[in-house]
Amino acid sequence: MQNMVSDELRPDFLDKKIALVQKVMKELEVDLWLVFTRDGAPDPVAADIGLGGAMARTAGIIDVNGDKCAIAWRPDAEAVKQSGFYDKVFYYEDEGISPKIREFILNRGPKRIAVNSSQDFGVADGLTHSMRKYLEDAVGEYAEKLVSAEDLVIAFRSRLLPDEVELVKSAISKCEDILEAAAEGIIRAGKTDRQIHEEILGEVRRAGLETAWPEAGCPSVTVGADPVGHVGYNNSVVERGKLVRLDFGVKYGGYCCDLQHVYYVGGEPIPKEDQLMFETACEANDAAIASIKPGVPGYIPDQAARRVVLGAGYPNYWHGTGHPVGRLVHEVGPRLAPKDSKDYAAAANKFLQPGMVLTVEPSVFGRSGMCNLEQDVLVTGSGVERLSKRQSTITVIE
Repeated sequence: MQNMVSDELRPDFLDKKIALVQKVMKELEVDLWLVFTRDGAPDPVAADIGLGGAMARTAGIIDVNGDKCAIAWRPDAEAVKQSGFYDKVFYYEDEGISPKIREFILNRGPKRIAVNSSQDFGVADGLTHSMRKYLEDAVGEYAEKLVSAEDLVIAFRSRLLPDEVELVKSAISKCEDILEAAAEGIIRAGKTDRQIHEEILGEVRRAGLETAWPEAGCPSVTVGADPVGHVGYNNSVVERGKLVRLDFGVKYGGYCCDLQHVYYVGGEPIPKEDQLMFETACEANDAAIASIKPGVPGYIPDQAARRVVLGAGYPNYWHGTGHPVGRLVHEVGPRLAPKDSKDYAAAANKFLQPGMVLTVEPSVFGRSGMCNLEQDVLVTGSGVERLSKRQSTITVIE
């Protein structure tokens, strides 16, 4: 699934989120977090810290001790001040921002400056190649002190406050209501997967919600052994004796959820092969969740889930076991994925932290299709809390 542009952080959350960032800065011995942005290619974090409307090069700088300063083009400076976030706002005119940044850095003499540049985390990679070169030229000898701010961005976006978690819970509840409606009157033999997709979107709109990722692929409706991917449908007809899987999420109050449910069309009894797939998926989910706790790297729950799936004789699944959820459905942060994954090794080796909401979605592939019981869980101070309801049985459609 593809992330949509995330909503801006609510202003009443900002100070508490910055406090989380400053704690990480202290742990990593980072003196300054410098967010450098411009019009046309804004940094993903810029709008959250009062720089969303900047028309020229602008720097937001957060000190480990709490001082917050900005350097903006003179026509932008008043708007940055009015954001209420910064203690001081300096402006530049025709001389450009470079001398102001250099003066600021020389006066502070930082040992480490975190910037939003990252090979592995897109939301933490808002500093383009050319902007980084401009910044390096501006700070001169301090260029060697620039380090990635990816761990700061992860703390800022993925460690959710209790009020943010409540919004995720509301999204989950509303999503589960629609999944129940799908069983009660939407999924039926003789319909196409496209019809089901569009009828569920109708439920989303009637509820005044947004989908958690673009509507073209949300919900993703898979019939039987149809190809699995980030598409809404394959133009197949639902037949009796087939499994139907929904991969679906909604956004409420700016926060997403991401769930999957499995349905069997044709009434009882459910074929033994499908029941075994379901039971294996349940066991794999439980194994992953049992290993989730703060301080654990993301690859540990992934290993636990894969051990169950492979041990039951099913093939390895090609995707990760889970990912963070927040204002984006694929939020920045640790992945539940193999530690040697070519795409996700860096994220799989990041540690789970309290306040992170994660999906748990190991897949079981059999001859009749894929069984996946995706759930959303919260990492707590001591372990994990299930936020969504896992299916206890396959939902049967007569």
